[in-house]
Amino acid sequence: MAPASLTEALAAGRAVAPVILCAGIAVIDQIFSVAAYPGEGTKIRARGITSVGGGCAANAAVAIARLGARARLAAPLGGPADVDFAGDAILAHLAREGVDAGAAIRLAGTASPVSAVILADSGERTIVNYRDDALSSVRCADPSALVSGVAAVLIDNRFPEFVLPIARAARDNGSVVVLDADEPTRETVNLLSACSHVVFAADGQLFRQGVDAGSAGGDRRADAGAHCGDGRGARCTVA
Repeated sequence: MAPASLTEALAAGRAVAPVILCAGIAVIDQIFSVAAYPGEGTKIRARGITSVGGGCAANAAVAIARLGARARLAAPLGGPADVDFAGDAILAHLAREGVDAGAAIRLAGTASPVSAVILADSGERTIVNYRDDALSSVRCADPSALVSGVAAVLIDNRFPEFVLPIARAARDNGSVVVLDADEPTRETVNLLSACSHVVFAADGQLFRQGVDAGSAGGDRRADAGAHCGDGRGARCTVA
């Protein structure tokens, strides 16, 4: 019997779509629109404000869900519910987008990541981010169970100790593991080694670090790739 609506058709398609797990950071971005940046010690009124979901892993999960795959998110968040309003808002946003955030872990007594984004008419923006250091202590209890049945995993490096065991478990399980690489972290080398694919920002510090560690004068992609994948042939892309 054919689905009665577009919603049912999409739901039917997702039932057989691959499962992709995203692990890393989830944020609420508060975007303030202003005519021009305020001077130091001054007060201005924003002309508009928008609250949107943010964070590399969370944004990737939303994009994956919108493309029709089954997206899951594992992320450290503040808690508990009804106390950490930012975490509540993050989870509500993900639920609306069709992302399964059941693997998000809430740490009582901490605040979920929040960013204040000041966007001027010139197009320039300034971002002030808060990320509670205590969230770095959060760990997935059973990474192997988390990645079971997952076709691919995407991680960012904002909480390296949280995502590293997940990446290793997925790689050992034969899954594709993609690292959205940004500035260096405490586990940079281990993260590079744990992934099958690495996406670098061309002007990012992590990319330059990978190139500097490689042979002088060679192809940038090849030099960076020599330090990825734990000898298992990671593919590197410069974005």
